[in-house]
Amino acid sequence: MNRIFDTRFQARGIPLALTLMLLWGCAGNTGSRQSANYEPDASYHLLMAEIALERSEFLIAAREYLRAAEESTDPELARRSTEFAFNYGFDTYALNSANRWQELDPENPITHSYLGRLYFRFNDLDRAYRQYDLALGPEVERVDADYLTLAGDLAGEGKPRRALVLVERFTEANSSAPGAWLALANTAMQAADAEFALESASRAFDLAPDWNQAQVAVARALLLSGETAAALDLINELLERVPSLELELEYVRLLAAAGETVEAIERLDGLAGQYGDQPEILRTRGIINLQAGELDAAWRNYSQLLSAGFNINESFYYLGRIAFERQRYMQSARLHARIVSGRFLVPAQLSISQAYTLLGDPETGLIHLRQFAELYPKHAFEIMPAEARLLVSMDRSAEALEVYDRALLYKPNTESLLLARGSLFETDGDLDDAIDDFRRAVDIAPDSALALNALGYTLANRTRRYREAHRYIKRALELDPDNAAIIDSMGWVQYRRGRLPDALTYLERAHELMPDPEISAHLGEVLWAHGDLEAAGLIWGQALQEHPDSPVLNETVLRFNP
Repeated sequence: MNRIFDTRFQARGIPLALTLMLLWGCAGNTGSRQSANYEPDASYHLLMAEIALERSEFLIAAREYLRAAEESTDPELARRSTEFAFNYGFDTYALNSANRWQELDPENPITHSYLGRLYFRFNDLDRAYRQYDLALGPEVERVDADYLTLAGDLAGEGKPRRALVLVERFTEANSSAPGAWLALANTAMQAADAEFALESASRAFDLAPDWNQAQVAVARALLLSGETAAALDLINELLERVPSLELELEYVRLLAAAGETVEAIERLDGLAGQYGDQPEILRTRGIINLQAGELDAAWRNYSQLLSAGFNINESFYYLGRIAFERQRYMQSARLHARIVSGRFLVPAQLSISQAYTLLGDPETGLIHLRQFAELYPKHAFEIMPAEARLLVSMDRSAEALEVYDRALLYKPNTESLLLARGSLFETDGDLDDAIDDFRRAVDIAPDSALALNALGYTLANRTRRYREAHRYIKRALELDPDNAAIIDSMGWVQYRRGRLPDALTYLERAHELMPDPEISAHLGEVLWAHGDLEAAGLIWGQALQEHPDSPVLNETVLRFNP
């Protein structure tokens, strides 16, 4: 858009979108026969995108930018379309735009980086690997930081198990690069795979024994594996060779993670005496005090940081969380309202909404979320799941479904959204749509125990497709064998198939792990079917004392004791 054009008309107080519409209207009247044969070109769609932006119609803008990119041979327009859709969270439009950008500028590594991340979101790991491989460039030109940056990007996607698969492929293809092994170790730690993390970190250390980051990674992996003494010894050894405040703080963090809070604080006191009141020392003390539940001490730490002008957003955030923990909800909301940017911005808004809800004013909490989404449209998607959950809690399921529908326009391949909407469909009695959403979630994430269990349990509980249900639940249990909810599902599907001894075995184990009211309802029903009415009554009676309002529990008890 021509900036002179834009400024000139806005200066007269005429909204740009209205000006363009008026101009278009005039143009349309000057040549009706010519306009009848007119086919929109890139300029037309670009103008439509600008009008949509002026109206805050971001989905329409993303669509029009894509159409403009498809009609144009200018890679700059495809780049603009990609970046807009990606930044506003419209993954499908971003992917299509990035593919167009790649067609027009195939040698640009930034294009491949966008495509790698988007294909990762769509769980197409083969394409994601190929695109990231192109983005990283020739192997001979790669440095360790390239692999670590890749792992960091993937970590931001919140799918550590999926990221582990992708990073492992790069490590296998570049097994002589210590950075690839370190990236794999970091990703394995995020996925809580201690054994794999230690193996990978050790390999990085073997390849680069003088690389401090590799040795620190080994120590962290040792701690994750439960070998606290070995982890601390390794950092101590490194400190003797290259003493620094950064490594001292790493030692303190390891102590705190191992539960040695008193020793960690004492060591921080010593570091403050040695290095002075460094902000990072104070910040680390605040984090440790928070983890230990020492709220008064943490409040002092973050107040001091704030007074000194350091870590301002973080300090406001954790001071707000401390106020929240103390049930000072209005104070918490005021502190969190001071955050206007950075990584704590969205969590602060979610906390404000929750604070109003706990104050008995969920409507204000809902309004706050919606106003934030209007003021910060790039964060609109991040707010939607919380908005939908709040609407459900307010018994406004129709509005919640609309929010989930809108969120899925942004990111149609989001497992958690499909599971949440499917659960709401099921609650509202829309079984077919519920099963469709659960099935889509399984298609997107075939190794997700959560999705497999949701689909399997729904089929077992609400249909007669028990064999199919058993197949999904069995796979879920293989992936997460100690999950009480999945064990309950297996017991329930065995009961529905008439296999009472197997059902009882699974349900008793599930109840032992987690005496949830729904599990209690299932166990009591199976005991009743076994003829053990007294045991069933005891299970139900105890559960009703603890969960008197559980719909599933009450329905089950009334069915057998009308």
